[in-house]
Amino acid sequence: MHEWTAGPAPLVDLATRQSGVVSRTQVLHHGCTDDWLRHQVGAKRWRRVHTGVYATFTGELSWEAQCWAALLRCGAGAALAGPTALRLWQPTMPGVVVSARQRGIVVAVDKGRRPRLRHDSGIEVWTIAGLERYVHPTRKPPLMRFEAAVLQSASRAVTHDEAIAIIANACQSRRTTPGRLLDLLGPMPENLRFRRFLQEVLADVAAGAYSFLEVHYLRDVERPHGLPSGKRQRRVVVGRRPYFRDVEYLGYAVVAELDGRLGHEDFISRANDMDRDTDTARTDVRTARIGYLQVMSRRCATAQRMVDLLRIGGWTGTPRRCGPACRLA
Repeated sequence: MHEWTAGPAPLVDLATRQSGVVSRTQVLHHGCTDDWLRHQVGAKRWRRVHTGVYATFTGELSWEAQCWAALLRCGAGAALAGPTALRLWQPTMPGVVVSARQRGIVVAVDKGRRPRLRHDSGIEVWTIAGLERYVHPTRKPPLMRFEAAVLQSASRAVTHDEAIAIIANACQSRRTTPGRLLDLLGPMPENLRFRRFLQEVLADVAAGAYSFLEVHYLRDVERPHGLPSGKRQRRVVVGRRPYFRDVEYLGYAVVAELDGRLGHEDFISRANDMDRDTDTARTDVRTARIGYLQVMSRRCATAQRMVDLLRIGGWTGTPRRCGPACRLA
């Protein structure tokens, strides 16, 4: 429980809105003095969090209070960014780590500013040119718009795979669309890291490959091996149950179900997948359930199995090898 210290009512109201955290500048603005501030800290009613930033209560800081403290330390115009902003926008989104050296709360500041922070401050600062146009106009604490946070996070990913995961998870959350992300990506700086790659991934996601595994299946199995283009996320009703098929090869009675992390991680979800496979089999449609190992490490063998299934369904196209080492027949 927060133990609020007596003080000017406007200052107490401000601290309440900021999860119990205020800056020295705000304290002085509300008519208090440095001596008064030192007295609160000396009496152990308040405690210093960062240089010039104080918690007006005892006990551990909540995550929201840590966010406010980081913002106040970085000064006016700062906004929560990257995975920190995504956590506020979509608490149920899978965790995103975009830097091997990420140090906690991610705060963006405009180009030309660089707050001097202790290495152990728990704050990571991103410098973004024209930051104001990416910040949501009303949200408190200040944070980047969802699409901007997604694209900035993806551009700072360590690998292409991590960038794909960030984009795909954001679109699968239904909070945004590939089109909105592409619209925002257009005017972003030309030197944005992974820019062209992100455009390609967004085009794939727009084609219906919403999960990380679906994007990789499209880019690493289906396209490079010359398989026919599947229909993605097609809604069907089998019996009385509506399903969305990950990839359906219309006309060949073949379905590829991408058994990835999202929606397939618990016992009930797996039981539902089994029911769906059984229901699909009753319609004479062959289901190939494909996981990470089949896509990431055995892509050529997976392509061969899909070719064989498609042949049974009547496909007469010509598959192709993805490279010199490919053993596709």
